[in-house]
Amino acid sequence: MVYIDYGNYESVSFNETRDMTLTFAELPRQSVTGRLSRIDYSSPFDKKHEEKFKAMCLNQNFIAQFTSRQVAEDVWQVELYHITGDFTKNIFEAT
Repeated sequence: MVYIDYGNYESVSFNETRDMTLTFAELPRQSVTGRLSRIDYSSPFDKKHEEKFKAMCLNQNFIAQFTSRQVAEDVWQVELYHITGDFTKNIFEAT
């Protein structure tokens, strides 16, 4: 099973699946694959990076700006802006 809202995979038994109405199968895709701009993806994130990113983002309000698309991979580059009152700032800019 692939959850398109979060992109994670999970194994489920056949008994846990349901038929999907054909009307839903005809709908266009409601999600896109994105990758944060300004991140070096050449080496994998370790637990320290993951925890730092969670601390920056959990329970916060953001605006996502889709800046470009890598057509071959069908992946959008995304700038993430933190909202604080009347002020927005890219989360990766120096304070």
